[in-house]
Amino acid sequence: MKSVLTFVFCISFMLAASQQTNTYYDYRWKECEVANARFVSVVEAADSLWIRTDYYIREKKLQMKGYYKDKQCKIRHGYFTYYHSNGNIENKGQFVDNKKQGVWLRYHYDGIRHDSVNYVNDRKRGLKLAWFQNGVMSDSSTYDLEGKIDVTNWFDNGQLSSTGKVYHNKENGKWQYFHRNGRMSAEELYEVGKLISRVYYDEEGKVQSDTTNRDSKAECTKDWEHYLAGNLEFPPNAKFVNGDQAVVVVDFSVDEEGKVGEVTVYSSFHKLFDDLAVEVVKKSPLWKPAIDHNRRIKAYRRQPMTFIQDE
Repeated sequence: MKSVLTFVFCISFMLAASQQTNTYYDYRWKECEVANARFVSVVEAADSLWIRTDYYIREKKLQMKGYYKDKQCKIRHGYFTYYHSNGNIENKGQFVDNKKQGVWLRYHYDGIRHDSVNYVNDRKRGLKLAWFQNGVMSDSSTYDLEGKIDVTNWFDNGQLSSTGKVYHNKENGKWQYFHRNGRMSAEELYEVGKLISRVYYDEEGKVQSDTTNRDSKAECTKDWEHYLAGNLEFPPNAKFVNGDQAVVVVDFSVDEEGKVGEVTVYSSFHKLFDDLAVEVVKKSPLWKPAIDHNRRIKAYRRQPMTFIQDE
């Protein structure tokens, strides 16, 4: 904790010396006092623009650096780079008068390319490509000037996941969805967002008589909050000087079999607490997988985890 406080002090000292402005935020990106801060935002003049630099306080690393037209940082104008808490780039590209322009690149937590998208006046244009962390392509979509999109998605095992067309952000025409084993899960016909007809298939390829929409989010087979409360123990050798609780925020995935994977820390408090939070999530009970268009899909979740110090 001492190193974190030292970092905050150093930032504050530099700001005071250079007349920069700083704002502190908690793990939800809400303004807060320094003692509860997870992020600090530094704003200073840069020629005719303003540059804003956000930091992860615990990790002493950049969270974002970008340029604005105004001191209040409402109008993004220039190059922006966002970072994961481990220091790897998360997203980067250019804004012109608050609108995305040109190629934007996004990366997974481990540095593997996530996607590449070209923007013209804040609208996607041309070919968008995306990849899973294992390097398998997840998305290939083509955007034209009239708002039409040809979409093809895959599972991380390389099997086709879905294919269809979009018109002005609404499904249009024939869409096909597939189970992870490669067999079709649904055929749906749309008219500019309106579902006209639908046929469901089970994982063996047989037509199902019931076509009731049963899409659902991933859900733990046990009471998730009760599981966290019963397994998240306060580190035995730790003690708070100020306050009586701390929050660690983790990101994790739930795969098509309901297993938890890819657990990473989004907002750190201290390594002792971070490691315990990650371990508890990794040992999570089995989940009911998310259902989308009659097939199981991988889902992603961000979970705040609160450690409370006993009296």
